[in-house]
Amino acid sequence: MFHPAVIAKTSWYKNNRYNENYFRSQDFELWCRTFENTNFSRIHEPLFIYREGKVNVKNYSASARAFRDILRTHNQGLLNKPELYWEITKSYFKSYLYRTFAFFDLHNTLSSTRNEKLNTAQKSKVKEVIERIKSWPQSGI
Repeated sequence: MFHPAVIAKTSWYKNNRYNENYFRSQDFELWCRTFENTNFSRIHEPLFIYREGKVNVKNYSASARAFRDILRTHNQGLLNKPELYWEITKSYFKSYLYRTFAFFDLHNTLSSTRNEKLNTAQKSKVKEVIERIKSWPQSGI
């Protein structure tokens, strides 16, 4: 779940604060920690487009470390030991891969592979939505 796509009541957020110990992964930790006692739902219609650019490898590595800590802390039996080990191993491998590619200034190649190409109809839809947003009246905020 991407944080910008999550909608919750203010009271839920007040009762479920971020844990600041998980640098760059506070939202993921929050979803994992509250999974058992929260009714999450998914809307299948895309509400936004998220594109990645050049990745800051230092931040990526910090996120990967936090991800591993979160998995170890909040797994709660959702993953068996081999699955947990596999997810943690993949995280180490991806961090190593990003650092290696960054050494050669090629890490943007890795992030670009995670971006799906839009077809003509999707591009048209995005353009239509952007034009609708531009036409909204501007508030005094």
